[in-house]
Amino acid sequence: MSICSQNGLKSIQDMTGDQNFGGIAARFTLDLARRWSSHDLTSIGSKWAQIEETTAWTYTNAFFEEAWEAKLAIVRRDDFEALLRDYFRGPAQKGHLAWFALRNTVFACGYRSILAKDPGVSFSEAQVKAGRLFNYALSVLTQILLPPSSLLAIQALTLMACYAEGLGNPALKHFLCSNAVHAAQNKGLHRQPEKSWGISEDEAAKRNGLWWTIYTLEKHLSMCSGRPSAIDDDNVSAYPPAGILSQSDIVPQSLFFATQHAQICSQISRNLLSARSLQLSTPELISTVNHFHQKLMKLLDEIPDDLKIGTLARPNHPTPHLIHLLYLHFSIYGSLMVVHTHFFYPWMSSRLNATGSEAAMENQIRISSSVVAEAARKIILAVRLVTTTVATPSWLAFYYPIYAHINLFIYMLKFPHLSTTAADLGLLDVCAGHFGHIDYLTSAHISISLPRETATLTSKFIKDMKARSQRPAIQSYHEYPQTHPQARADTSPQTRTVEDSTINFDEMSNDLPTISDNNDFLNLDAATWNIFSSFDMVTTNETDFRAF
Repeated sequence: MSICSQNGLKSIQDMTGDQNFGGIAARFTLDLARRWSSHDLTSIGSKWAQIEETTAWTYTNAFFEEAWEAKLAIVRRDDFEALLRDYFRGPAQKGHLAWFALRNTVFACGYRSILAKDPGVSFSEAQVKAGRLFNYALSVLTQILLPPSSLLAIQALTLMACYAEGLGNPALKHFLCSNAVHAAQNKGLHRQPEKSWGISEDEAAKRNGLWWTIYTLEKHLSMCSGRPSAIDDDNVSAYPPAGILSQSDIVPQSLFFATQHAQICSQISRNLLSARSLQLSTPELISTVNHFHQKLMKLLDEIPDDLKIGTLARPNHPTPHLIHLLYLHFSIYGSLMVVHTHFFYPWMSSRLNATGSEAAMENQIRISSSVVAEAARKIILAVRLVTTTVATPSWLAFYYPIYAHINLFIYMLKFPHLSTTAADLGLLDVCAGHFGHIDYLTSAHISISLPRETATLTSKFIKDMKARSQRPAIQSYHEYPQTHPQARADTSPQTRTVEDSTINFDEMSNDLPTISDNNDFLNLDAATWNIFSSFDMVTTNETDFRAF
């Protein structure tokens, strides 16, 4: 959302000389407002339809064999199937609301995975059909939120949050996840069980696995939205996963690295996405950025070869496994972009006080821009591996692709004369095509026009720049022998020529963002706010937003 702030809008318009971006930003803000609305859920009937036993087992088998959510350590197959058998044998579990919510969410996930493979079922039709089962679970949400918490209620809330990822409904998944965190901490899942608790090793392992799944999900959502995390790491004593248990099973390996990444994300949020990060001096900020860059690169290097995805060939993995692998890479590349944001976005770097450290700051701006662009390229290249269906999580189909597209767009406006320009234009088109397919697949239910419009704007901008000047293309950052954030720290400021950038950073406003007189954006969910959004996002008018 930072690009839709008044400072972001002004920077884009100054770079392109095109005032049309204001309309693009307004439409993008309105598109997101639609996505944040929860009114598109199908209505919950007054009576629950009874699922026949044969159908229940069909949905259950589909869940554990086809759904990506089943690969998380939320509910064990043997435990769930034992409860399901007991449910159909007698009335023991029939009045348990948490069990009602859990089984219907499992049924909804399984049914959705079946419908996703049927080309004769449209996206909206599949969403409505599976959504009925999910709405049964939502109908008892208030009751299962009330204390005391149960393990079944925590499992239900966590799985419901994962299901909501496929709905493309950010407000709902944040709400469900935050309540899962609250219930888990009430139940003490964040604490390592003591012997006096009398919990068996198997039960302790189950609690531990569930906790770290919740932790990873919450830290991921916190990072994506920029909202403060609901988990204080200083209060967590549960042992994190100690290592990879099985080299032959891809999912436990990917979850192990995902948990490590979530812990790094927590530190990044605290040090770089908080209000206090705005108070860091330029040298302190450079040091902090380099510190987290090193941690993320080290994590990437530690990922074994069988978990790495190629950008030119489709990995030979089943869809649920591929989704976990894509998450691992997209989230780490996304975090790399987040880490370098202060120095990448012109409206953020312009506020920095570079007195006495101009050369170091300009060098960091160049390096951070290169890192962000390369991470964005890797995400967009991997988008071709995504087969979007009704079951595809929104972070995979929407969040990371749009984030990468926006950042590559800004990079090209900052450095339009690089030798990578033609290839990067192609990548913008690839991402625009991805969102065009989503528009077609969902019958415009999910329609984001920004990628197509910015790709067109960038192409026009590049052509205009070439028409004005015949300057030779300068060397691309990733063509330098070293691109590590500290590798070129000794670069002399004389080596940076005026042609290196179309932006004069010194001439940009150094004022901190101020609240706009137009506060219509307040109608958006608070999770769209972050420290970079400046509280001055572009909107259309009050009537448009009140409609949502």
